[in-house]
Amino acid sequence: MKGTEIKQRKEEVEKLMKAVGIEEQRNTKTYTLSKSDKRKLAISIALIGDPKLVLLDEPTSGLDLSARLQLWTMLKEYKKDRIVLLTTHSIDEAQHIGDRIGIMKQGRITSRGSMRFVKKRFGVGYRISVKSQPERANANLDAFFAE
Repeated sequence: MKGTEIKQRKEEVEKLMKAVGIEEQRNTKTYTLSKSDKRKLAISIALIGDPKLVLLDEPTSGLDLSARLQLWTMLKEYKKDRIVLLTTHSIDEAQHIGDRIGIMKQGRITSRGSMRFVKKRFGVGYRISVKSQPERANANLDAFFAE
């Protein structure tokens, strides 16, 4: 198992299973696990053997909020003394786990830096554009956006 000593394997597996919250499924066949538990198992497998580089693609995609927060906290702890490179569509995930953020557009990194830098460059919040058609003009809507 990725360079672990035989005597360390069991305790490392137990530690990772507990960290991701699947210790109750230790004797369960993987094909019977829920999608969420399979994702947690995959993250655990990626971390076995104390790798110095971990690559994760959308690690918490499809997980409920509590499972997502649990994995974010665990990954934040496990990233010490290693490089964790992950892809995500979730700015919350990037903000919670990442020290440095890269923004990709059409397969190219267009910006990278701290979350503070990215927010300063791209702004915070939402921008909304409303286009009305004169023949369907609504005085109340026009008044609302005029304020």
